[in-house]
Amino acid sequence: MQTKRRLYPTDEIRLSALDKARSTATIPKLMAAEMVDHVAMSGSCSEADLRRYGFSDTEIQTFGPTARQEAERMSTREHSLAA
Repeated sequence: MQTKRRLYPTDEIRLSALDKARSTATIPKLMAAEMVDHVAMSGSCSEADLRRYGFSDTEIQTFGPTARQEAERMSTREHSLAA
């Protein structure tokens, strides 16, 4: 008998946010925000981290470079506002 993984509220929120990004063509912005958040918490963000968030390999390859640039802009803005 297989046990089904229980979704926690944060999993449901993430799935909803990712589904919304997919339907509104805003995957790079969501991916960038996840990169910034993950780097703030752990110091780095890998492709494996993005996969755990729910992004597919195709999405990571397609949108990763754009998302990385946006994450750098977001990060620079946050640092300049904090200064």
